[in-house]
Amino acid sequence: MGLDCIGVVAHAFELTLLEAPRYRLTDGDWGLVERGVAPWFNAVFGRERSNSDLAVFRLARSCHFGVVSGDDLIHADLKIGRVVARRLPARLGRECRFFEFRRGC
Repeated sequence: MGLDCIGVVAHAFELTLLEAPRYRLTDGDWGLVERGVAPWFNAVFGRERSNSDLAVFRLARSCHFGVVSGDDLIHADLKIGRVVARRLPARLGRECRFFEFRRGC
């Protein structure tokens, strides 16, 4: 079974997605991303990222999702076609946001 970045997040947080999120929601518009993840996640403001945070990176024409694990990001790497853990960049500017999973949702 192959997983894309949304599939990795759904699996990691044991979310049952009745309908896969539409990729137009991840076109780089932070407002759409925040509304799309709001049922399960709270935006993180005023604290450092922590384990099990959802990380969303804005790319040129879309956004990419992954899960924070220590100093790594677990995500689906499209280029190699598998789920990987890669070191998070030391500096994460405006192009990355973190969200905390709502426990018990």
